[in-house]
Amino acid sequence: MSTQGYRSTLRADQAALGKARIVRAALDAFSELGYSGTTVTAIAERAGVSAQTVYNGFGNKRALLAAAYTLAIRGDDEQPLRDSPAYLAMLDAPTAAEMLARYAAIGAATVSRTAPIVAVILGESGIPDVGKLARIIERQRFAGAEYLVGRLTDRFELRPGLNTEDATDTLWSIMSWEIGFKLTGQRKWSWDRYEQWLAEMLIRALLPVQDRPATPSRDS
Repeated sequence: MSTQGYRSTLRADQAALGKARIVRAALDAFSELGYSGTTVTAIAERAGVSAQTVYNGFGNKRALLAAAYTLAIRGDDEQPLRDSPAYLAMLDAPTAAEMLARYAAIGAATVSRTAPIVAVILGESGIPDVGKLARIIERQRFAGAEYLVGRLTDRFELRPGLNTEDATDTLWSIMSWEIGFKLTGQRKWSWDRYEQWLAEMLIRALLPVQDRPATPSRDS
């Protein structure tokens, strides 16, 4: 690699690291202060950059909120959730019940990880910019449920009388953040208990009786 090429690569890497630091700062700020209580200047201070640098990289506060949400969804992995090893392993589960139990595990971990930022998005959805993002997220969540039901029915049967459209609606509803927040927040359930409940509800709601084990396991 030439010296010029090396320098270009180094600058690109530094820019990527700088943007990642800004997004992490935004996630922390929004989670702690809410959308209304967070300013671009506050995010810049947390990231150790100027406010203009933040604007140059993201344009506005709503874009920062969207980037912060994406970071929360993906966690420490840079890859989309559907490309993660856990998700791919879930799709290859040997039984329908195992597939849904693993999906419940992924869902519970995601709700736990994203709870602070999602609570802000849902709680301040009356603000036009936040409400727009909330609607986008719900569409994405429904598309995820639709995709999962499609993959499930490629290999396994739904319970008698349940079509794919109703199965998608059912899965999308059971996996909602609002239910997770109520059970773990108001009712003080542990995340492990919530995960087990998710698995049991999905299996009972979607699968034929003969495919419902007494105690679903995601470790096989």
